[in-house]
Amino acid sequence: MNVIQWKVGSRMSGSAEKVYSELELIRKSEGGITPVAVVEKAKEKDSALHRHFEWDDGIAAGKYRIVQARKVIQSIEVIHRDAPKVAARVYSVTTQKATPEKPEPTKIYQSTEEALKDPVMRDEILGNAIRDAIAFRRKYSALQELSQVFASVDEFLVNFGG
Repeated sequence: MNVIQWKVGSRMSGSAEKVYSELELIRKSEGGITPVAVVEKAKEKDSALHRHFEWDDGIAAGKYRIVQARKVIQSIEVIHRDAPKVAARVYSVTTQKATPEKPEPTKIYQSTEEALKDPVMRDEILGNAIRDAIAFRRKYSALQELSQVFASVDEFLVNFGG
């Protein structure tokens, strides 16, 4: 029997099985799942999806603008003269340490070039890359065409100690 659960690291709570059931109902009735259909279903207060959305329009608008800001920051790329066929993100996410003014660590964007010069930030970026590689492998594991890529990722993880 299959187990339905939230993705590791997800901030979702409640029953993943109930959410899955509602998503499946949408998929079967609509021929596929769209974000618009999910929001429509989530408007029902007794829906398992309802709790995963902000229903105060003022708060939701502010949160959406933060999502848009992330997209803007993440969309800036650089093409270096010595590698003209490779575009790279200009900014990478790093963790800013807690301070007396901000007692909680904060995720911030730093210049990738500068962050890679700092050993702590470099390790964090490498950790993010490893996490992304594992997520990629998990997401596309059913595609046999990527078996060589997966073998390389697996070899790296074994050698790196991941």
